[in-house]
Amino acid sequence: GRKKFDFCVLPEGILSECKKLFLFSLKCAYSYPSMKFIWRLHPSMNFNFVLNKLSLIKSQLPKNIYLSKNNFFKDMDKSKFCIYRGSTSVITAIQNGVYPLYFNNNEEISIDPIFDFECWKTEINNSQEFDQFIKNSSKLVFKNVKNKTEARKFGEIYFQKMDYKNLINEF
Repeated sequence: GRKKFDFCVLPEGILSECKKLFLFSLKCAYSYPSMKFIWRLHPSMNFNFVLNKLSLIKSQLPKNIYLSKNNFFKDMDKSKFCIYRGSTSVITAIQNGVYPLYFNNNEEISIDPIFDFECWKTEINNSQEFDQFIKNSSKLVFKNVKNKTEARKFGEIYFQKMDYKNLINEF
């Protein structure tokens, strides 16, 4: 189906991480009113609490920000890109053909769970780099079928390794 949301924002279940990703994507949403941003929360958190802590009022958010009530896969089906930091849900996003943007925020230490995966991902630090991505690269990433296929394989291998570890822990 046609991708309805341009960006899915995937924070970890930590308030400070929600703050970084939501405030950054809010800035992007104001700069690109025609693009849709869907905010997801870790199941352990809720929007009333998070918005309250970030001093944001639901009714005052721009119209192109949506607070997700859907399950993860429904949002992935609708999204072209995701913006993430430490959330391992990015791997499932990649497997669903969603292109990842890692928001490093100019930090010394990366918390990117897929730091060793380079072929189908962009790192951004600020809204200028987001602009550059939109203007120069956003259309190209989906044309690179080879890298997209590599990305899906990476996701499968990643989860096989995870299952393997869990298996070992069982014994």
